[in-house]
Amino acid sequence: MYLVFSCTPTLIGKGIRFLTRNEYNHVSLVLDIEGNKMVSFGRIHQNTPLWGGFVFEQENRFIQGDKEAFIKVVDLKGKVDEKRILSLLTPFIEQPDLYRYNTVSAVTSLLHRGFTIPHAYTCVEFVSFLLDKTDVSVNQLEARYADSVIYEGSYLPFFSEEATLLSKEDDPYKISLSRKKSWGMTFRHFASLADSRRSTP
Repeated sequence: MYLVFSCTPTLIGKGIRFLTRNEYNHVSLVLDIEGNKMVSFGRIHQNTPLWGGFVFEQENRFIQGDKEAFIKVVDLKGKVDEKRILSLLTPFIEQPDLYRYNTVSAVTSLLHRGFTIPHAYTCVEFVSFLLDKTDVSVNQLEARYADSVIYEGSYLPFFSEEATLLSKEDDPYKISLSRKKSWGMTFRHFASLADSRRSTP
């Protein structure tokens, strides 16, 4: 297993890096490099940035036009219990619609504070949960594994050509929603976060 910290080529990614002064704004867990099996929390569709959840990430998220993400890869071999992580991942994979992106926590994290909502995660909260850590920022997680970096550079050279070709097929990220549906799903997303927060004891 590997961690991938990325400098994503999106407006929100650029905004996060500007406000935090961090080099990277996103983190993912790689289950299989050859098959490009990467999981995290983020937007589901490219044109609906405020509605997100659990996602399998593919090339389209890291390459947009002539813009390619800069990444840092950490080898977790010998540092984590892979069986435990796979067990924790099972409900996310089997019931992805149960989980939401924690947009509120993403905003409050800019003030170095998280915001807990049941079944909701930012990318950092999700990866930290799987690794049994308490980091609330990309920088903190990056520093924790600074001695295990095996690659830093552009996205494409690290992943196999076969995985790159396969990842373009059937990627929900590239499905563009109509403006009406995009706004509707965004409203439902925030309403769901609010309902979950209110129901917390």
